[in-house]
Amino acid sequence: MNMKKMGLMGSCGLLVALITCAMTLDTQANMLIYPASGGIRQRRQNQQANEANQQTASQYQANLDNYNKAKSLCLEGRGYKVK
Repeated sequence: MNMKKMGLMGSCGLLVALITCAMTLDTQANMLIYPASGGIRQRRQNQQANEANQQTASQYQANLDNYNKAKSLCLEGRGYKVK
């Protein structure tokens, strides 16, 4: 038998054994575990979306701060007191 085939089958066999063991343990706790199919890609996409949302939120906050400073300066220039 080819060494590459043996290595591949060995790792697949270990993966099946681990999944079977995990499913057996979690079935006893009334939970099901499925292999992560595409989970890494989804996690990466979620992380990128979260980073984009954080960047948008911080940019919004910076713009709001600049607006409030400009409004305060304008009102103070007209003689109003701003807290």
